[in-house]
Amino acid sequence: MAYDGHVLLRCFVSLGMFATERRVRVELPDGRMIYAFVDNNDVQTETDLRPGGEVPGYVKVYVLKENEDSVIADLPQPSIAHGTRVEIPKSLFA
Repeated sequence: MAYDGHVLLRCFVSLGMFATERRVRVELPDGRMIYAFVDNNDVQTETDLRPGGEVPGYVKVYVLKENEDSVIADLPQPSIAHGTRVEIPKSLFA
């Protein structure tokens, strides 16, 4: 599959501080976690969010470069510890 432009990345979603903000958590296969606060328009969930809860969902990322097993992508907003640009295994995409 060719990755070009915006794609959906599997993540866990919870409410942010503001009504239009969501916190996303991406679990990488090596155990690292990527956390970011993004606009609610950049996430999709199958269930409703509740205060203090976290649900499976997807965050929209922009693919810049495709490698054999991973992609270099920009998150909608910088992550807390990794910045905006991250390398993500292809296995985490929808």
